[in-house]
Amino acid sequence: MWDDNRDQISMKKHFSLFVMVLLISTYSEAKKIPGFFINKEGDTVYVTFNVTVSLFRQEAKIERIQEKIRYYDSLNNTNTLKPENASEVVIVNSVDTIRMLSRTNNLGLGSFFARNGIFLRLIKDGTLKLFKYYESKSSAPGHNNSNNTMSGGYTYEIESYILQKKNEPLFRTRSQVTFRKDMTDYLSDCPELVKKIEQKKYRKEDMALIVEEYNKLCH
Repeated sequence: MWDDNRDQISMKKHFSLFVMVLLISTYSEAKKIPGFFINKEGDTVYVTFNVTVSLFRQEAKIERIQEKIRYYDSLNNTNTLKPENASEVVIVNSVDTIRMLSRTNNLGLGSFFARNGIFLRLIKDGTLKLFKYYESKSSAPGHNNSNNTMSGGYTYEIESYILQKKNEPLFRTRSQVTFRKDMTDYLSDCPELVKKIEQKKYRKEDMALIVEEYNKLCH
């Protein structure tokens, strides 16, 4: 009985810590960050972006700038930059430099307003590009049996990889289960790399290495 109670107390502590970390990570603030964008005419425009960052880690909330980014021009006027108005955005944060490319949204990412295009964070450049897409998911409310109360759901952010070969449409695997088949079909022009994926030398978490090898062997 004592061991059971101790286990329940331990579980409650771990759950409380998890909730605390989750709540802390959601605290954010707007911050002015320098950078530039390249417009459709190829001109480089230096501006100050208005970006939401996490309060404690000062990391930019990428999800919030995938469909549009607010910025201040040289006259300190507020403007909104959309993917259809720029080819590239670079934000120079104290934590890291964020490079985002405007892409045709053939995957239906984001909201209705992203139908004309979307900014995606570039992770690996080359003939085969690797992007990250950020989106929020919500958990369902649950029941706490220990005190017979209902707990509310919470929102959390997930990241997924997006690929683009040359100027072809964006591509992403359907699921973890279909990862190997999806990737071997998509990278069929690189037999040596396909063989390694089929032999499970590369898995979904090795996406950056897969892109690096493709650009080295099969570009």
